[in-house]
Amino acid sequence: MEQIRETYRLGKFQFGHGKFTGKYFHQKEDYSIVVNQENYVKDKLINIDLTKQQKRQRYSMCNEKQVSALRANVGALAWLAKETRLDLAGRVELLQQAFPKPRVLNLLEANTLTLEAKQTATSGIVLMPVPVERLRVGKLQGGETPRIEISLKMEKNQGSDKGGEVVQWHLVGTQRNA
Repeated sequence: MEQIRETYRLGKFQFGHGKFTGKYFHQKEDYSIVVNQENYVKDKLINIDLTKQQKRQRYSMCNEKQVSALRANVGALAWLAKETRLDLAGRVELLQQAFPKPRVLNLLEANTLTLEAKQTATSGIVLMPVPVERLRVGKLQGGETPRIEISLKMEKNQGSDKGGEVVQWHLVGTQRNA
């Protein structure tokens, strides 16, 4: 552990659960890892206010302020859908096609998607444990992008000659520049 701390800049060091790159990770007893963005959903997704009259005029064009609010919300929804909420991806993609001239009905759909995302904020993806013989570990690195490595702890399967299973994980931060 000391070698890792000397080589990498570590903030909080946690096992089993924690936040990393805006996502919450939680390892379950079966070693699966649940990833969600509950805090992001609560903090970043906005409801776009519309009057009753605007809601009745669904095919009216949006004004500049509404277009700006919709662009921000669709961007937030797109990132959410790409990272952990694949169930929203198709509808977000259709909503993106409304630009550059969205209509009020697009604002209503964005509000519906936002409400759904907030009601199911703890939803996300589940990373299932992989038997060691099928495991491939890699790292991501590009330009000034922080390097991400996954450190794994293995345990031998009882009564098995096929190796072990991943039983613990943690993520390591950016490499120190010497």
